[in-house]
Amino acid sequence: MNMLEKTQDNTEEKAHQAGTGIVDKGMIKMNGTFWKTDADISEYKDGDKLDIIDIVNNKAILK
Repeated sequence: MNMLEKTQDNTEEKAHQAGTGIVDKGMIKMNGTFWKTDADISEYKDGDKLDIIDIVNNKAILK
């Protein structure tokens, strides 16, 4: 048995996946990290909470 063989699991581990973010200065803050988003968040003010379903290409995907 070779202990150095690669596993067959191809899932990517992500530090940030989903959760609640807070609008702060035009960005979304979640778990101490600021994220950009392609969604229009101009209608929200600082402190508003948003549901984030995923982080893809360093951008928050909103619910």
